[in-house]
Amino acid sequence: MSATAEQYRKIDIESLSSTGDQKFNLFVKSNDDFVKFAGTEPAHQEKVRKLLKAGELTEDLYIDVLEQEEYYKQITGSLASVASDEALTPHLRAEKIYNVSLSVMKEFFENSSSRKILNSADDIMGAMQTCLEVTNQGFALLAKTMVKNYPAYIHSINVGLYCLSYAGKMKMAQEETKILAIGGLFHDLGLTAISDETLYKKGKLDMDEIQWMRSHTEEGIAIIKDLKHYNEEVVKMAAQHHESFDGKGYPYALASDKISYFSRVCKVADVYESLTSPVVYRKAMKPLDALTIMTRDMKSMFDPKVLRNFITLLT
Repeated sequence: MSATAEQYRKIDIESLSSTGDQKFNLFVKSNDDFVKFAGTEPAHQEKVRKLLKAGELTEDLYIDVLEQEEYYKQITGSLASVASDEALTPHLRAEKIYNVSLSVMKEFFENSSSRKILNSADDIMGAMQTCLEVTNQGFALLAKTMVKNYPAYIHSINVGLYCLSYAGKMKMAQEETKILAIGGLFHDLGLTAISDETLYKKGKLDMDEIQWMRSHTEEGIAIIKDLKHYNEEVVKMAAQHHESFDGKGYPYALASDKISYFSRVCKVADVYESLTSPVVYRKAMKPLDALTIMTRDMKSMFDPKVLRNFITLLT
């Protein structure tokens, strides 16, 4: 990718507003160059709205990476109306919200984008919570919506959604629900510091690679703290999601209730999501097989009450 191309990101035309203004510039690609298609001036915005309403905006559009924060703020800010739009089926609502989350997390994980785009997570998880509540379909709706694959950003989104569903099932308070959902979404942000060669290695990791992989908890702490936007419990989830209830986890070898409750929930969601998704060295397990392993072979790793509650969520 050329230096010029790295400065621009293709966007989903459906994310643009046909009623309001876009607060970022739009570009089209011409050969190897990017040419401004519409600025933020009123006349340009009117042109975009007319084309959108007429269904005549068919060209691929791009934004400058420097305006990504504004772009994601706009598209995630519109998700609340999507979540409660009765003209859309519940599945389509959930799918639209899920796809925005994929876009945000993929951008952060794969392109080392500004950390500020992660602040849009509040709107994403808030919209998904609303969608689950107003459609009254709970986890069954998420199960039909989730993509199962091994890129780290997809895993992170799914863990966040399992945590959100768990909070709903347990009828947690609004603030606790937000903490658990965001913490689940952000638990593996530190993996952005690990090379793809190590992260997706087919063979066994050597000791140096294992130590490097384990460092992702510290990196995750740093990323979330740098955002200066999230509760300390969210930071703990990045730090503690590899701790085990029996004290044999890392990085601090914490045990039992020394591990935060939110981290104990995230641990169960993290392991279940990993087992039921394909990775480079094995196929995805069926849900029942994964739960059998978790309750038989991994039982000591989990808070037993949390594990039981999680199983009721899935059944």
